[in-house]
Amino acid sequence: MASSNSSSEYLETYSTLFYLNVAQLPLSVLANAFTYCILRQSTTGFDSVTKMLIKALTVCYAAYGVGQAITSLLQIVPMSANARFAICIYQGVLSFPWFFVTLTVTSLLNLNRYILVAKPLRYHHIVTDRRAVVVMSAAITSASLLAIVGLPIPKTPSGDFMMNFCKSNMDALRGNFVLIFCASFLLMAVFTSIVSTVSLLVIARKQSKAIADVEIAVTAAGSTVNQRKDHNDTLAHDVEEMVTTRRQRKSNRRALLTIFLLNVVVFISWFPLTIIYVLLGVGVNFPPVFGSVYVFLSMSTTWWHCLVYLITNRMFRETAKDVFMKTLRIYCSNTTK
Repeated sequence: MASSNSSSEYLETYSTLFYLNVAQLPLSVLANAFTYCILRQSTTGFDSVTKMLIKALTVCYAAYGVGQAITSLLQIVPMSANARFAICIYQGVLSFPWFFVTLTVTSLLNLNRYILVAKPLRYHHIVTDRRAVVVMSAAITSASLLAIVGLPIPKTPSGDFMMNFCKSNMDALRGNFVLIFCASFLLMAVFTSIVSTVSLLVIARKQSKAIADVEIAVTAAGSTVNQRKDHNDTLAHDVEEMVTTRRQRKSNRRALLTIFLLNVVVFISWFPLTIIYVLLGVGVNFPPVFGSVYVFLSMSTTWWHCLVYLITNRMFRETAKDVFMKTLRIYCSNTTK
């Protein structure tokens, strides 16, 4: 974000954040590599489609973390103002693809969870592995193609955006198509997340009411001394249905918490950028430190999602422990030779 006229002052003022971004690179790489290694195991608590989507999200975060670290490293390497400006106009190539892809994959995760909870008996017929691969491939490819808005192509809205942005010509960015498009895309992802989350909460509420009704029926039936055989069969069926519904509700609650926290991580990554774009689009200038803080914040979220899985998923924790102990034993055996 350094301009050709004030790159030295900008670097001197905000170089600490760039150093911190570079320092986060090992943590980002290790967290994503560890997550991907665990997801390859069979016992992680995720179904195959969810695991596929989370793998894609993990790869996106790893690539974005490396790209941001490289950008930050180039910001603190001594070079001329012209060279720094040339690097700046290509920053969008390292940011926009992951912006669109992570939001797209997160929306697919929300949609997948909604179908699983709303249509549990038909889920495996609606969402097959083959269909999931086709839909995910098409969605990720389309999202990647949208990254053309970050290419500095001359005499295009994207080219004007990158040139004026790196020159700190904020007044020229007012009403820019790229700003409007990116903000609209994020708002659509947020809308999808909110609608799916609210729908899942409504379903969870209905499940709670169903469990309560069955418990009342079981209690009332159990207080009757003389029961007919067919009524006993009905009672047994109600008890079994209550246990199944309770187990499903508990599983759905854990999965909902995981997806919700993933949404929080994703939107923390990109929402500040959208706020900056909206401010620029309406002609509001802001100090360069805002952009630097955004880069630092988005870089830190590249390893948060690993903590989300560890906190919310017991089987993921157990698999992570097994993988860690196995890796430690291999390391110890190699070092003692």
